[in-house]
Amino acid sequence: MIRRERKRAGLTMQQAADRLGVSFLAYQRWEDLERCNATISTLDRIAEALGRQLQFGFTLPEAS
Repeated sequence: MIRRERKRAGLTMQQAADRLGVSFLAYQRWEDLERCNATISTLDRIAEALGRQLQFGFTLPEAS
């Protein structure tokens, strides 16, 4: 999702990293689903840097 939004914003990974004030490698890790360990606070910073707003929610399972 981070990669999609970065591309939608027309940014390279390096440009996104620069906007966030982090290294390219740190940013690259956030786009890797298997290595991403970003906190909600970090995801909020990323969303803001990409001109987006972080939203999340929970879905309850249907009662049987």
